[in-house]
Amino acid sequence: MRTIAVLGFSKQGIVLLQSLLAVAKPQLKDLWELAEPADAELLLADSTQITGADLMGMSGLVVWVFPPSPEPPRPMTLSQPLRAPPLITLLNAVSARASKETQFQEQASLPVGSVGTSSKWEWWNRIWTSLGQEKFSAPKKIADTLPELSLRVPNLRAFHDPGVELNKREIRKWITQLALFNTNSSIPELIETLSGLSDEPLSAQKRVDLLNLYREAINALFHAIGTPMLRRTTLQNSEKGPIQLFLLSAECYKAAVLSYHQENKVWPLAIWLALEQTAYALVQAFRNSQSLPSGTYLEAHQLFFYALQCGIAEQTLQITYPGLGAGSQSGSTCISDLYKQLLLVSALDPYGLIADQFNPAMERFSKLATKAQLLSWKEGVQRGLVSASARPSSSREGIFIFDPALDRSPVSLACSDISSPAKVWWILDTQPVLEALYQGTTVTSEELNKTGKMIASGEALTGQLISRLRGVDQVTQPRYSGITIPRY
Repeated sequence: MRTIAVLGFSKQGIVLLQSLLAVAKPQLKDLWELAEPADAELLLADSTQITGADLMGMSGLVVWVFPPSPEPPRPMTLSQPLRAPPLITLLNAVSARASKETQFQEQASLPVGSVGTSSKWEWWNRIWTSLGQEKFSAPKKIADTLPELSLRVPNLRAFHDPGVELNKREIRKWITQLALFNTNSSIPELIETLSGLSDEPLSAQKRVDLLNLYREAINALFHAIGTPMLRRTTLQNSEKGPIQLFLLSAECYKAAVLSYHQENKVWPLAIWLALEQTAYALVQAFRNSQSLPSGTYLEAHQLFFYALQCGIAEQTLQITYPGLGAGSQSGSTCISDLYKQLLLVSALDPYGLIADQFNPAMERFSKLATKAQLLSWKEGVQRGLVSASARPSSSREGIFIFDPALDRSPVSLACSDISSPAKVWWILDTQPVLEALYQGTTVTSEELNKTGKMIASGEALTGQLISRLRGVDQVTQPRYSGITIPRY
């Protein structure tokens, strides 16, 4: 007996599937019955109702069901309304491949930290690839001893709090009913809910599964509260404001990262998610010219360099909200790309941009982040970007430096006062980004409005970003009236 479930189907669609299973029974290699999505071996997902985020944590094979179309369905997909022949072909394909190694079937699940052998993942990937889907990667044991990792995470309780909801269906229902964009109520509610989850004694797999249910709402909030409509209605400086929400979410993901680390395992997606939420907290501080939470940069540096030393910083991930920009709801990314986005946004003097400029600037830099280069100090000297005296070796601009062991953002080498080089420093070379911005950039008189102020869009904004990336003058702290902030 095998199990099948549906996601996003109407009642009529479920009834139709039940009828088709009954009609097709003589032609099926195995018996199939409907089950809950969390327990099903095969999931049929309505592509018009379900997103990738809804599938995170599910343990079954996912087959997309597309709307009616005159074109034939793609291999190993279905189309509405369901028909018996393609459904029979699909179910028998799953049965044939799964029966080859049934000893692993009870352990098969999405790679979110479950314990098992490498053979299990090879088997699961063979089935998944044969169905035309992407391969998964399990948490990997990189070496007997991983690099040192020290993260701020909540202390776990020794008991289960009955007030903490662990049922996925109930969590989804709660999120659906949440007045998300009434930020004065939704953000404190999310903080209270995540606070209970943060110190709940859970496995790393279970923790990430549950966190990912809340992530869709948290990410939607992150992009929405940067808009003029919500910017002024959010509890910016409250103890239960957006920054606190993002930091708490980051701590929950970091707890999973640390749990895998203690087992000498790494999971790139967990590190990416922890870095994402950490970056959100920093960006929210930039948006509202607030002081940066202490230690946030330091942990962002640590997450990236931990991934770099483990050799997974460039590993491609498929994920919803694949970066700091809101232009794409899903796509490919990696830990390195997200880290570069954060460094670029930090380097463009975010406190010098007005609120209406910041989001467009972040959108643009999110797309250009892959052009930037991260180099060790030794590599920078070899390429002639810096000299042994820690000063620029030429008149080229766009060179920023930072120490991963410090809780600081990158600082322009052109305006730094470093007296001697340090081998532990790293270089962010933004010259390729500058070249991309320079192309076709001119500022004309038409971009001045009647009051003589520059319109903060198009080429005018590009000109401001170029000026900041040149690094001639850089502000690295929030503005305070009447107070001079010392340079880094």
